[in-house]
Amino acid sequence: MEEVLNDFKNKSILVLGIGEEGIDTLSFFKENVSYKKIGVADALPYEKIDVKAKKHLRGDVELHLGEDYLSAVKKYDVVVKSPGVPSSLVKTKKGQKLTSQSDIFLSASRDSTIGVTGTKGKSTTCMLLYNLLLKAGYSAELVGNIGTPALSFLSENKKKIFIYELSSFQLETVNCSPWLAVILNIFPDHLDKHKTFRDYVKAKEKITLFQGEEDVLVYNKEDKEVANIGKKTKAKTFPFSPVHVVDNIATPLDPLFKVAAALKIDTKLIDEVVGEFKGLPHRVEYFENYQGIDFYNDSAATIPEATLRAIESVENLQTVIVGGVDKGGDYRELLKKLKEDERIRNIVVFRGTPESFTRQLTQSNKLVFPAASMKEAVDYCAGNTSRGSACLLSPGFASFNMFKNYKERGDLFKSYVRALNE
Repeated sequence: MEEVLNDFKNKSILVLGIGEEGIDTLSFFKENVSYKKIGVADALPYEKIDVKAKKHLRGDVELHLGEDYLSAVKKYDVVVKSPGVPSSLVKTKKGQKLTSQSDIFLSASRDSTIGVTGTKGKSTTCMLLYNLLLKAGYSAELVGNIGTPALSFLSENKKKIFIYELSSFQLETVNCSPWLAVILNIFPDHLDKHKTFRDYVKAKEKITLFQGEEDVLVYNKEDKEVANIGKKTKAKTFPFSPVHVVDNIATPLDPLFKVAAALKIDTKLIDEVVGEFKGLPHRVEYFENYQGIDFYNDSAATIPEATLRAIESVENLQTVIVGGVDKGGDYRELLKKLKEDERIRNIVVFRGTPESFTRQLTQSNKLVFPAASMKEAVDYCAGNTSRGSACLLSPGFASFNMFKNYKERGDLFKSYVRALNE
């Protein structure tokens, strides 16, 4: 770690973005680096910053908050970008270093890191891998989107394997790849922030781009974009076909078998891991029954492909809640499914959904209800879904026009469903 930290010694450092990862980055530098000065920049004004985050902004931290926060970028030697800040907005000057938490962590710990990426299924795969490693006797930690921010572990001297869930926004800034990388799938996503689908694919490819011959890549050979990446890697490859699917798990198990083979773990342990796994929240999660209606929460479905899979997996489906902000996906197959699936009678569409999407649904023979809030959506479902049928929240779109994120969207859904029975 010392070698990595030397790059920041006596430098002025700007932490760009003050979410959970940004706070972890700030704390790490304050505790471990002899910097010249340190600052934080974020679009939020001070009064809107989380109370817990404010505790870390005291002392010698220079604040650049509010609308003009990006003007601070060129005033520092090093900019550590959080994944929530689009790279297209960050304009550095010659001689500046642009990096990220994921880049710093991998530079220090790539030899003990299993990195997992993909458009969908990352969190479930990471959790299953984590449980598998623990069962096999390894000391393991979940880091990244599903676990604890990564830099908090760099100060530890304990030998561990880290399972790192890596998004495209985390990967686009890295110059180092984990020794074992897993690529699950690649669908069009986040095209509102990545300029093109090709840019999105290039970001995903970085999980293996810097691997060598002694490293390992586990990849989905049935996915065209992923297969192309697998053909170019220098690493030893363990290709898989996604065929092993279990009812309570929203992603194929095949990557687990390949990682187990690479680590020489007894694959019989996978059966135990699957048997004990209860599933993750917001992923085709059976939540509650109200007057004979089964309610399922799949709020993590932010792309059409995920909603298609959820619709296929829920029996007795009659009502579906969809809609939100378009991230650049292809919705033709989802529209076709919603219009032609004879089980589906009611479709609730959130406010802010693209007009073209809503218009095509209203031209079908389905009952379409526009919802301005989650309460309206749940109340409609409760009053219009037949006893013995199911209601599924699986939006297929991003949440941020009406909700903070998909977790808040799913939690609100569950709270209003719970209130029906109170």
